[in-house]
Amino acid sequence: MRYSEEPDDAERVGVKQDRLPPSIRRRYREELLRRRIAAGDIAVGPGYLYRPNEILVNAGDLDIVAARLGIFGAEVNPVGKALHGVAHLQIETEETVPELLAILRRRDPESGRIPLVAPNLIMTGAGDVMGNPGGPISFAEPADPPTDATPGEPGMITVGILDTGIALDGTRPEHPFLENCAVDDPAHDDDLRDRLPPDGHLDDEAGHGTFCAGVVLQTAPYARVALHRVLDSEGFATEIDARNALVELVERERPDILSLSFGAFTDNDAPLLALGATIAALPPEIVVVAAAGNQGVARPFWPAAQKRVFGVGALDPGAESAPRAQASDQTPPASYSNFGWWVDAWAIGDWVSTFFLEWDDAVLPLPSGVSLAARDFEGWARWTGTSFATPAVAGAIAALAERDGITVRDAAFQLIQAAGVPRVPIPKGGGAIVGW
Repeated sequence: MRYSEEPDDAERVGVKQDRLPPSIRRRYREELLRRRIAAGDIAVGPGYLYRPNEILVNAGDLDIVAARLGIFGAEVNPVGKALHGVAHLQIETEETVPELLAILRRRDPESGRIPLVAPNLIMTGAGDVMGNPGGPISFAEPADPPTDATPGEPGMITVGILDTGIALDGTRPEHPFLENCAVDDPAHDDDLRDRLPPDGHLDDEAGHGTFCAGVVLQTAPYARVALHRVLDSEGFATEIDARNALVELVERERPDILSLSFGAFTDNDAPLLALGATIAALPPEIVVVAAAGNQGVARPFWPAAQKRVFGVGALDPGAESAPRAQASDQTPPASYSNFGWWVDAWAIGDWVSTFFLEWDDAVLPLPSGVSLAARDFEGWARWTGTSFATPAVAGAIAALAERDGITVRDAAFQLIQAAGVPRVPIPKGGGAIVGW
């Protein structure tokens, strides 16, 4: 069972999602996070989540950092080679990572340098109240097949998706509408379903990557979509894992566009050290879009806030919601979406009947003695969040580039940066509204 305190079966009543209090999924995420903290996988810092006993260091500051750690008798083990000027260290010491960072960031009296060090942050594709917003704000819901889902032969534009992977049947995508998606390593990139824990219930972020692929292809039917798994089936990954997965995806698939529906709040709101450096080192012709997160706040969320990246917020179509809802300057930002100067583009976050897993899920116990009604997925679903506004923008860029025979950078400029495009109100940041 997922909770230590649950109502008896006789008291447990499955309810539909629209009857659940808005805070239920957030509280459910808190429970998942507490379990990961208890297992030692994740720790809580001041406003962020991190991997215990690991730090990231600017390679040029390794000598200063190593000397200071030696004073404490800390055991230091480099993990792999420094990449794009950032080293990854495992540290065995009694001090917590935030305590170590405070010590390591003191100015060196001889060189005058202040070492550039950071935690190995925990990235996530789902909202929680302890530091990291990201993907969907609700549980996935079964939906009927759309009337306009027509697979197309892949064209010239490749959209790379780092996420939970894609649902596979052997070595091929399970969903027939995703059969042309590129999967380089089926043994690794399968969208896992019931692993954390193996309890007969669909894991909280299972199907997230499959759904994102569906959003791209409903927006850009002729895009070539390449997927690589980095998030686990609860939506967690370390910054180093995300960096390494991004490098692998770019080397293998040479994407024109990268769609990242995950991220993190950071220590002192500083840019990501390892993943940020790798994104900055990407070829300039690659367009990167990333989710703005779902806490409804203006605090920068990374990598969406990175200048090299187009941060994507979610619009609320209200009663106009449809599988391919049209956004306009009258479509308001969703109340759950993060916002601010760093959010460059906005798109519909409520996606209906896009590609998903096949899975029959029993009644799911939730906090406060309620349960989510049984869900029977037949390959189609509805889900809401900035996670899905992001591949919608990626797809819109791909579709325009394919249609007009222009580069993805030119397409992104026309949709997001050009004068005259519709924009959200200035208090929300003034980002471009992307419709299709």
